[in-house]
Amino acid sequence: MISHILFDFFGTLVGYTHGHFRADSHARTFQLLRERQIPISYEQFSQQFSTHFQDCEAESRRTLDEFHIDVVSGRFFQTLGVAVEPEFLRQFSASYIADWNQGTVYLPEIEPFIRRMASTYRLGVISNTHDANLVHGNLAAMGVADFFEIVVTSDVHGRRKPASGIFLDTLARLGVPPAQAAYVGDTYADDYEGARACGVRGILIDAAGAYVGKLEDRIDSLFDLPDLLGMR
Repeated sequence: MISHILFDFFGTLVGYTHGHFRADSHARTFQLLRERQIPISYEQFSQQFSTHFQDCEAESRRTLDEFHIDVVSGRFFQTLGVAVEPEFLRQFSASYIADWNQGTVYLPEIEPFIRRMASTYRLGVISNTHDANLVHGNLAAMGVADFFEIVVTSDVHGRRKPASGIFLDTLARLGVPPAQAAYVGDTYADDYEGARACGVRGILIDAAGAYVGKLEDRIDSLFDLPDLLGMR
């Protein structure tokens, strides 16, 4: 019997814009470079930072070891040959994350949905991210943070989905066996298969309908979850 529902965050509890740079989307972060009189254009900044991010992402996908956004910022400044103090590096990374977060979209009716789920199940979040503050901050801004018993992010844990460790360690902290938990996410490999490999019931949000007729535990929308679980 399922007692715990764990959720992915990005693409599941919130929408977001794919890709890290859009036109002038990181203008505030670029302004920090201008204030330091670092001779670089916005186009060079976006291209170089994106390259370092993609390199870190490729390595992380291969090893399933997660990286913090500070690692990308550090490589960016190293390539420029610019030495910065740790405080500025953290400020720069935080600004980048804040700029990126402008593409996060809150789902209508998310608060009553989470409230309803919490009336029957104990809830948690397991999220791949490069800054835990993104997840915690958005949960608070959505008004749902208090409904979640646990929030585990890959940058703090050290491993990223679909690695079994991040699932099993979360369950161990909750004191719940895998068979009593379900994990809801929008990515087949990282979320659905990652959970099932640990003995957790995987539930896939399949908005595109790619798995219709192929999976029983699939839903078109997050808000179809109560019906799948037979909630009244």
